[in-house]
Amino acid sequence: MKLPNNNQAILGDKLERYCLNNQHIQGKHKALLFQKRLGITSENKEILE
Repeated sequence: MKLPNNNQAILGDKLERYCLNNQHIQGKHKALLFQKRLGITSENKEILE
């Protein structure tokens, strides 16, 4: 599923700093979900960009 107006989305460093960071207090659970369910880590985050 594509996001509408995805060309206007600005993620900045939030992916690395929060969503894909397994050391972040709140983000580590999201990082685990991204890794286990989608196979996405900070190593291959380009998939999301």
